[in-house]
Amino acid sequence: MAEYHAICRLSSGAEPVLLHNDLHFGNLALGPDGCNVCGVWDFSCVAWGPVWLDFRYLFRVPGDFASLVAQSYETRSGRKIDLEAARLALLLENLEDDIIQRYERRSTSES
Repeated sequence: MAEYHAICRLSSGAEPVLLHNDLHFGNLALGPDGCNVCGVWDFSCVAWGPVWLDFRYLFRVPGDFASLVAQSYETRSGRKIDLEAARLALLLENLEDDIIQRYERRSTSES
């Protein structure tokens, strides 16, 4: 969580918003056409932060899904999404997860 706060401080002037904070394809309910989001699930990670932080997990979907969702959001809300900051947040989170897993494997094997 510390890296999120650091990233949030770097986004000068970003007004904090209420984040879902676990917004990924598995937490989206799509309509019958498979294209329109009609619901969002799992609000266990809600937090305050810059709006772009909610877009980080959308980069795990192949193609330009994150860009398409961001464009739609920007059109409807008037808020600009910094997708580069969102991508960086995902990279940092993945790096942190990898370091923790390696440490845990090392600790387990040394026991």
